[in-house]
Amino acid sequence: MIDLEEFLKIFKDAGFSKEMLVNFHRSIRRSVILSYAGRKGLSLLLKTDQKEQWPILKEIDNSQLGIYHGADPELLAAFIATIENQKKDGSWLTLRASAQKRAALYKTIFDFTPAEVESCRRMGKKFEALLVAKSKKCRLKLMIAIGGGVAAAGAVGAGAYVWWKRKDGGKSGG
Repeated sequence: MIDLEEFLKIFKDAGFSKEMLVNFHRSIRRSVILSYAGRKGLSLLLKTDQKEQWPILKEIDNSQLGIYHGADPELLAAFIATIENQKKDGSWLTLRASAQKRAALYKTIFDFTPAEVESCRRMGKKFEALLVAKSKKCRLKLMIAIGGGVAAAGAVGAGAYVWWKRKDGGKSGG
């Protein structure tokens, strides 16, 4: 993967703060990892895209910028298209498709080695398993809470019925 120093050199005169560029660079690997985390990682991929990448992406949608000097024309066109599509249509489906497509493109744009891609894939799958386990645990807690609530409501209802019968003296025959 292109290291941070090289990345900062590419964007040296682009007008972005160093902090923004560092956050963007760090988020690239995270995006690739989350792209392998399946449906469960999608919301985090979108958050990463919107919070750390979009502030820069929305400004670099011109293929004539100096940062693209020597870039592969097909790869550049595909990358720019994801930005333009997202600008035109900010719907959730477009955001999702653009973020997923860019995450796939980042592997080539940032020159990930096969070993780095495999590492990201393994980490993404582990993260997906962690999210699934967390989801199951939360669901179980919710079911227990609902079950406890139903039991408590049943006890309160039974107590109210007994109180009503005692108060009424059993006259109404209910």
